[in-house]
Amino acid sequence: MGVSEVVRRGQLCRGFLALLTLCAAAVGCGGDAAPPLRPAGGQIHFDDGTPLPEGTELQFWPVSGVVDPAYVVWGEVVSDGELEINTSVAGAGSRAGAPAGTYKVTLSVPGSLDPRPADEYFDKNSTTLTVEIKDAADNTALKLRVQRATGPRPP
Repeated sequence: MGVSEVVRRGQLCRGFLALLTLCAAAVGCGGDAAPPLRPAGGQIHFDDGTPLPEGTELQFWPVSGVVDPAYVVWGEVVSDGELEINTSVAGAGSRAGAPAGTYKVTLSVPGSLDPRPADEYFDKNSTTLTVEIKDAADNTALKLRVQRATGPRPP
């Protein structure tokens, strides 16, 4: 094997190592792995037992657990107060479930719902509705209750 052959193999080896290093940096070392999503869902009703209508949307604001803006936990009433909870992950779409943690919950109701939930549930700073998604538990039978609004509808 001549000197030129040794030099060429050395350059190929260095090129391969540089490419491998670049790929490892792009992928990461696994420390930023997505947290597991726990199956989650249940029911949401007014305090008198009347279900919230289909199309009511819920936004889950993390208080503890995964507090990362890349994860958006949300829910929707699909029928008769039945609630499905999902997580949207930046660049990866939506999947059923939510990371374990405690969340404040806000509501967005369709149209001019009457009766409507109390105004406190529409703002994350005033909502009293909270949910805990437990790490090793069945979170598919959550029961959420909200109070009805009193007084005239705001303009």
